Amino acid sequence: MRHVIIAVCLVLALGCQTMPLAPAEAPSARAQAFNHYLMGDIHRRNGRFEQAITEFVTAHEYAPDDPNLVKHIIRGCLMIHDLENARTYAEDLADDYPDDPAAWFILGRIYRQQEKYDEATETFTKALNLTAFNVFIYDELLQSEEESNDLVSVVDIYTKLVQLHPDSAMLYERLGLSLARIEKNEEAKAYLQKALELDSELTNARNLLGLIHLELGENESAAAQFRRYLTSSPDDVSAREHYAAALARLGRYDEAIEEVTTLCEQAGAEARHHLQRMYLLLRAGHPGEAGRAVPPNDAPIMGTVLRACARKLAGEPYLPLLESLDEIDGDIDAESHDYLQEILFLYGAEPTGAFLLELMRDINAEGLQSQRFNILQARILMALDRHREAAPVLLATLDRFGADKWLHYYLAIIYDELKEPANTEKHIEACLQLDPDDPDVLNFLGYFFADNNKNLDRAETLIKRALELSPDNGFYLDSLGWVYYRQGKVDLAIEYIRRSILRLERDDAVVRDHLGDAYLLKGEADKAVEEWERAHRLDPELEGVAEKLNRHRVRQQQR
Repeated sequence: MRHVIIAVCLVLALGCQTMPLAPAEAPSARAQAFNHYLMGDIHRRNGRFEQAITEFVTAHEYAPDDPNLVKHIIRGCLMIHDLENARTYAEDLADDYPDDPAAWFILGRIYRQQEKYDEATETFTKALNLTAFNVFIYDELLQSEEESNDLVSVVDIYTKLVQLHPDSAMLYERLGLSLARIEKNEEAKAYLQKALELDSELTNARNLLGLIHLELGENESAAAQFRRYLTSSPDDVSAREHYAAALARLGRYDEAIEEVTTLCEQAGAEARHHLQRMYLLLRAGHPGEAGRAVPPNDAPIMGTVLRACARKLAGEPYLPLLESLDEIDGDIDAESHDYLQEILFLYGAEPTGAFLLELMRDINAEGLQSQRFNILQARILMALDRHREAAPVLLATLDRFGADKWLHYYLAIIYDELKEPANTEKHIEACLQLDPDDPDVLNFLGYFFADNNKNLDRAETLIKRALELSPDNGFYLDSLGWVYYRQGKVDLAIEYIRRSILRLERDDAVVRDHLGDAYLLKGEADKAVEEWERAHRLDPELEGVAEKLNRHRVRQQQR
């Protein structure tokens, strides 16, 4: 209003005369850019991101040499989840300003969001090469490698970071954890010990170190680490289980029972805790108490078998329990996998397996006939890699009780381990006839055909059906990729094998080997060697990989 009054007064003072006005000077391009930038920023602050992008784009047209305006456009695109346009602008930004680490960093983050992990790794590496140590770039690079399940590269990055910062306990801990994830336990142990030397309060490092000692059979050290860890984390159920396991392996069964009893008495105690307690009571020479334990509802088969073993050791009647074993409502495969395998791992496969097998063979000698009892014996033998002993147990059970899905399935696994393909195929086909919609069975047979380079059309059909039932299963995706490799459909092979790696719980040497073979078929030998190197580091004993590496490294050197 004040401006209007001043204008009116000026008109009156000039006697209402009209006079030509000089033309206003047009704003400069920089001024126009700044005005549109300000409008864009106002829109952005008020959550109107599309309007903000429009203003930033216009500002950029007036000032095409200002990289910050491009960064505002990219940020706006990311706010509305327009990754394609964000990537286009980011790629242009990196091309126009190749010496700006921020440009490569921004592009790498977008590639990561689009799951273009190879491109992300390349751009983050460029950003690192253009700047001094930058924790944010390293963090993004690590996240990219983690998300792509490239655990070998994760190890390499942490190794470099430890070299740059040799006094960082946290980095030693992370490196130790990463090495443990690829089962390099001796190396992992050394780095975790160093982490604890630098900072004794790193409780997670102590727990992990205890697990590694347990894996390596260093039970005194494992018990010491778990005991100290539990003083600061007494509610960690898993750590208490593992502490009990270390004590039991040392023959300190009564102490182990105390630890597991504590777990059994807690609210939310699980079936496995009750089974562990029953087993430990048997080993401690308290069969009467073990025999009075009530089998947990979630593990009726294993609970009944342990209870029967306890009664036998106590000199009490036990056969009636086992004679009804095959009629119990339970899942023998699930219980074998979830509970029997865990007991074997916790307390040592060899001594635990030997103890249980001796009891079970004594029971068999008394005339027991039970399909499930025999399956449990076979599963123990399989866990001990005694496949030639397991096969006759299952075959005799098959003869006596007739066709059964799990008998055929385990026999197929055994014959696959024994390199007897005809028997493998026979039993997995029989298994499929009994359960044509089990995705594991479908995948098993499909992968078997692919690995033996036969019946590839049927293999493709079988695995596609498995993927319909379980679309995100990484192993099924690898199987389909392997079928495509055998069929010569190399691009599809690479696509599916790469997808499988993203869906696996952890990096896998066999899958990396498959990817290397696929790259070689495509004519990309350098990429093939990279994948074989990953496979070799994940599993140095994997058949054929070392030979391929030696052969193709020589060819690389001759180029």
